[in-house]
Amino acid sequence: MMSLLERLNKLLEPVKRAVKAGPLGDLLVFDSVLVSYTEPQSGLSKNCSAEYIRDETIIYLIFNKNDSRWKNLAKGIPVKILIDGKNFMGWAEDLTGYDEFVQVLSKNPEKLEEIGRRYNLVDLGILEVEKIKPFLQDNKLIRVKISR
Repeated sequence: MMSLLERLNKLLEPVKRAVKAGPLGDLLVFDSVLVSYTEPQSGLSKNCSAEYIRDETIIYLIFNKNDSRWKNLAKGIPVKILIDGKNFMGWAEDLTGYDEFVQVLSKNPEKLEEIGRRYNLVDLGILEVEKIKPFLQDNKLIRVKISR
């Protein structure tokens, strides 16, 4: 016999699948944030989601290079970021040197393991930029400095 919780989950399963397949689906990913900004050329307000890694007052947004939304953020632009129900203001810009990202990634073993699995990376015990090159070739990193 099914418990009430099991029945409720079974009833909600189609709704969960529909939300995941829709435009809000990528916000259900464990480590994603919502980024809001004003597009400089048009003045239009835009929103996008991105994977991220946070290190104190810096958030590293991870975009697939085929996703052109990162180009709006790369030249330097004020942004609002929503993480776990909290809003943060910051300045987004292109991350050109990867050494600082490698240091942050080495302090985040879960994200490092996920990236390693996704890109078949080996020997990540001592992390260097060269070892994560396949990841860097597919993704664009945007650094956001959070205002206090």
